[in-house]
Amino acid sequence: MKGEFFLIGALLICLLLFFGLPPEIRMESTAAEDLRFFSDNLGHEIPHALNLGLNGSDPVGTLYNFTGFSISRATDLRFNMTCYWVLFMQQGNAVNVTAGNFMGSARTFEIEVDGNKKYLQVTPDGVNSTTFAVSGYTFKVIINSGGDSKEATLLTNKTSVYSFISLDRRGSTVRKEILA
Repeated sequence: MKGEFFLIGALLICLLLFFGLPPEIRMESTAAEDLRFFSDNLGHEIPHALNLGLNGSDPVGTLYNFTGFSISRATDLRFNMTCYWVLFMQQGNAVNVTAGNFMGSARTFEIEVDGNKKYLQVTPDGVNSTTFAVSGYTFKVIINSGGDSKEATLLTNKTSVYSFISLDRRGSTVRKEILA
């Protein structure tokens, strides 16, 4: 009779421990959520990289290096990142326009500033620049490249950057435009 009480007591203790444990919580995310998180982070970090470059008197070099680092990090996370950016910097009565191309192939950028249009040919992982005369406090810009188009009005006394980013992994794609 004593053995039966020990078995019943052991069974009750096992039941109490089983029902007393918290349920298992699973954290799952889809590939698209991971890509969105990375693109949102880039949206915050590209303006910071530009500011660091301006403080160090090398905004083009800093953006170039940051883009290379970001692509390397995306590769580590097993997804493909392609992007380009167009940087606008005031130089007296002109604005210097520099395009950086990280799309994997040569790209032509059609840049229009206040009605004046120029074409920039940029090699893969390369940069190219040109200047436009500007007057007044603002200027209107239109950027066309590879079927993408962006229009914006920018300030002449502020360095600005437009960036297009595409992240892809196994059929999930996130595209983001950044204007800062």
